[in-house]
Amino acid sequence: MKKLFISIFDYISEQQKIILYLSIILCALIILVSVYVNYNNGTFHYENDVYIPHFLSDKPLLMKIFNPITELANGKNFFRAREVGTFFNYVDTSFIFYCFRLGIPHFLSMVHYLSLIIISLMTIFFAKKYLTKKMFVITILLLILFLTSPAPFLTGLYYRTSKILTSLGIFFMFWLITIKKHSFGKNESRYSHLTSFLLTFFIVTFTCLADEQGLAYMILAFIIPLVYFKFYERKNFLPLVWGFLFSFIFVYLYRKILDPFLYLIGSGTNHAQIQYAGTLSFQNFKQGFFLLSEYVQQFFGNIGMIGAFILIGFSIFIMFHYISKKNINQKYKLIPVSVLIIGIVYIVFLLNLMTIAHPPLLWADVKIVYYTLPPLMVIFCTSIYLIQKLIEQNPGLGSLTAFFLLLMIVSNSVLLNNNNRIFYSGHLHNKGFKIAPLIIFAVYHPDIPLAQALKSSPASPLPQELLSPVGQKIGGPTTLILRQRIGKNDNKNY
Repeated sequence: MKKLFISIFDYISEQQKIILYLSIILCALIILVSVYVNYNNGTFHYENDVYIPHFLSDKPLLMKIFNPITELANGKNFFRAREVGTFFNYVDTSFIFYCFRLGIPHFLSMVHYLSLIIISLMTIFFAKKYLTKKMFVITILLLILFLTSPAPFLTGLYYRTSKILTSLGIFFMFWLITIKKHSFGKNESRYSHLTSFLLTFFIVTFTCLADEQGLAYMILAFIIPLVYFKFYERKNFLPLVWGFLFSFIFVYLYRKILDPFLYLIGSGTNHAQIQYAGTLSFQNFKQGFFLLSEYVQQFFGNIGMIGAFILIGFSIFIMFHYISKKNINQKYKLIPVSVLIIGIVYIVFLLNLMTIAHPPLLWADVKIVYYTLPPLMVIFCTSIYLIQKLIEQNPGLGSLTAFFLLLMIVSNSVLLNNNNRIFYSGHLHNKGFKIAPLIIFAVYHPDIPLAQALKSSPASPLPQELLSPVGQKIGGPTTLILRQRIGKNDNKNY
């Protein structure tokens, strides 16, 4: 039986062209099903009644991006320095507006789905070019696992783009480091070094200014090129090290000097960075670890908490096994394991801080969408690296790994409907689920007063000062601005 599995896997691995086309078709199908499910859910997040009127207003672009209202902080004295995310929120809003004008109304995120398409196509391209034939197959299976995980599949509704952009930054940084590893020993020109530096600077800056999670994960990612350069004398990683350092300096100066100045121009007030209140404790740290374990479960087909613990432990074992077989200087033998353990502890600590700053992260419906995207991307990239090391030392395990990944894909796919129920029965159930069709109807029927068109919409939980001049019901401000912008304003009071 074992030989049969190995021979089947070897045969499949050789069919590179078939796998290439099949993987593109599968990824496209998963994304299309995600679009259908999210559209059919009709979810409209009540916070969009602030974002959409703001981004569709007549204000100059600078005032739209550098404005505390983008963080639901109108009149408050803070900013979060994630204007890359805010800019793409504006892009998403503009896309929705033009779709309404064309008669294709929806409240889905173009940025989210475009990011998933980029991740899919670039994974296929990079894996085919830089990995072995067996690892190409396994990487495609991991990609499908990622796409069928709850967060990528269910976060397609229009909301905020920061987390998917952070995931995109982590993704490209992983492959940039992978490519640099493959280029070691080859003659690289100054142009190549400059390109590596500029790419690193752009990816790190983009990710750090997309979201706070982006900044946190880029600090963690910096360890990898630093270790390769410092301990393994890989000089081709020096441009990456400099790219990280210059980016961190730029981001620091941006957050301290440039961003407050732009906020002063954009909103006319001085703003200080947000300060989070909370106390670190062992209980919080335990919550962070369990949250990481839940994310591992979500990625790998809901294998259960014990299964997640086993996988986390097995990842450390793989590194021990790899360094025991690899001809590595004894002095630096434990560095790969140390980096992995530091990474796990760092992410647990990060999740700990996140739960303190935003306790809803522990809610059942919130745990499976949006905020989960960057950790899932880290799990995706780390899995590619660890499985590659495992198969390098034990080629015969490739077929067994592929078999288990297939089972997990089936499990992920079967559980999608259950995860969808968890999501729409959560905190948005009475505050946004099935509201999108009401808004679409109200926008295209301006002769019907808003109050009547949205009579089955619940009251908005947001403060009224954020929703002026209308906002008693969810969808009211959004309907009004869309009617005005597409020339169907009925001039009736809400």
